[in-house]
Amino acid sequence: MGNYFSWIFFNPQTSRYDTLSSAISVATTGDSKKNEAILSTDMGSFYDIIDDESNKLVSRNRDEMIKMFANIFILLMLVLTGIVLFKK
Repeated sequence: MGNYFSWIFFNPQTSRYDTLSSAISVATTGDSKKNEAILSTDMGSFYDIIDDESNKLVSRNRDEMIKMFANIFILLMLVLTGIVLFKK
């Protein structure tokens, strides 16, 4: 316990600071309770299907077409907004 608890005090007889620390050590026995809360709860269906799923990388190039159409739509909206603003 000396690594966790210590008391620093001034000793007037020696005119120096001194530190008191414990020499007591704790010995524990028995099973670990560390993961008891994790094991006692149901993790749900996510962990049930983890072994069935593939970890193969999937290409995301098909999203490029959607990005192109979205950018064209945004550009068209900006042009139309500019036309409406400058006509007034």
